[in-house]
Amino acid sequence: MAFDLEQRQTAALQEMLQLKRPQLSLFGARGAADTPGSTRSQHTPKSPWKVLIFDDVAKDILAPLMTGAVGSVVSVVERHVNFICLSPFEFSLRLPSLFSSIYAAAADAEVTAAINAAANGLLSVIATLGVLPVINCPSSVSSPARSVALRLQELLEALPPKAFAEMFGSAATSLSKPLLILIDRDFDLLTMLQHTWLYGALIHDLLQLRLNRVTVVTPGEGGKPSTTKTFDLEKRDVFWREHAFSPFPVAAAAVSQMLTEYNAELAKVGQRPPDAFAQPEGDLSADILKAVDVLPDLADKKRSLDAHTTIATALVSAIKDRGLDRYFEIEQSLPQDRETVVTSAVQQCLSPDSAGLVEDKLRLLACLYLSRPSYPKPLFQSLVSQLEQQGADVSAIHFLSRFSAFRSIDLGQQNPVSSGVSSGVSSGVSSASTALEGIGTKFLDKGRGLLQGVKNLLVRKSSPITQLLERLLEGQEETGRQFIHLRRGQQSSGASSTTVSPGGTATRGPPVRQAIIFVVGGGSYVEAAAVRELAAKTQKQLIFGSTEFVTPSEFLKELTQLGHA
Repeated sequence: MAFDLEQRQTAALQEMLQLKRPQLSLFGARGAADTPGSTRSQHTPKSPWKVLIFDDVAKDILAPLMTGAVGSVVSVVERHVNFICLSPFEFSLRLPSLFSSIYAAAADAEVTAAINAAANGLLSVIATLGVLPVINCPSSVSSPARSVALRLQELLEALPPKAFAEMFGSAATSLSKPLLILIDRDFDLLTMLQHTWLYGALIHDLLQLRLNRVTVVTPGEGGKPSTTKTFDLEKRDVFWREHAFSPFPVAAAAVSQMLTEYNAELAKVGQRPPDAFAQPEGDLSADILKAVDVLPDLADKKRSLDAHTTIATALVSAIKDRGLDRYFEIEQSLPQDRETVVTSAVQQCLSPDSAGLVEDKLRLLACLYLSRPSYPKPLFQSLVSQLEQQGADVSAIHFLSRFSAFRSIDLGQQNPVSSGVSSGVSSGVSSASTALEGIGTKFLDKGRGLLQGVKNLLVRKSSPITQLLERLLEGQEETGRQFIHLRRGQQSSGASSTTVSPGGTATRGPPVRQAIIFVVGGGSYVEAAAVRELAAKTQKQLIFGSTEFVTPSEFLKELTQLGHA
């Protein structure tokens, strides 16, 4: 089976649901909650039990039930599906606010619980895929990602031989193993805060996309109440599959094209030749059957068209109200523009009468701090004060400053191109206004003037994570950084490792064809898009996951909480 997480999880769930269950006439639907001493738990089932365990919560619930029926349990099956599959190539463990939990000097028990939850979730992922990867993680003792890697190694070592063989089969002895690359969120803070121009990332940022479901509230006109619509951007939505990671103008133009195609197909179905009733009965029946066959496909297109027209309209409205195109352009040019140009642009955006929420202005300041480490501190402090005078809570900025000093690193130099555009951006990329040409009238008037001149800068944008991933896929270590490779059968303390001195490169093994990259502390749709793009470019099978997909607003709140600590 392919390196397809969604396909493998679906297969596991199908197998799971086919397991034989206890007779409810004896135990009832709440039998698992009864105590061993209850009357119900003293019954003896009339048929053998097969007990299904799919996560740690299930173990706790099923324990009392199994205590009273040990003699009748013929097998215990553990299905590792304790993660959320968003697509064949993205997953989440639904562990929110993990970044702030780890760095807020929380109790050891809380941090340990978070590390265990992440490791258990990753075990579910590799068990579902049926692969035993080489684990690659930072070797810094203080690294949360390293702690997750070591805990995952312990879980693998603790598996009984039979369970291990059933879980991984021949993958355990395969010479070609995928990489499981664990990264700490502080590897790249900038991407989490930048404004974006990708369709799916904009939906996540502005409309709070959650588990592929988005709710759009449309204000009423003429005193009418607002309307609320909820859309599931699911697998059968062809438009979502094709354009989730497209730049917004491209997706908007595709909505227009879809509308044109839908109207043409609808008109074709509704056409009736002048001599329709003069046709032989057989020909007329064939035409009717053909039209009936087309209707389900048209219904799917209509559903998708309604959803994405509504979503795109809401995005255009939010972009216009908050001036997000301006923030996006400034953030993209922060690393390379002259200091005077940067200062003038940022000051204009921070002025009280400028468009944008306080959150947008805070994100812009944070991006300036992270992407331009050489920016004069007195000048930066004056910008912070400018925002403070408007009543803004700048604790997030203070945390970034303390965090940088604590790490004794320049966060902005971890990846000098993390906020810029790769030099290979196609010169033929059209402006957003051109991309919107011919778009549906529902939001054309709002969008054309708004998006004038904003180019598709993210078409071939590089990302810190994909730069690291690309080097590791080619068998190289990250320059100036230590990693630990773990395999089953090795003690965690004796795992092989390579120390790479600054400026040097260590080679480890042949190029890798498959990899899972996992971010501890939250990930973004922008990073998922970059990994997808790298997979297409290199023709390799790549899966991106994180403890949770976190919106820029949510991440800014985490930084603010840490700033208050």
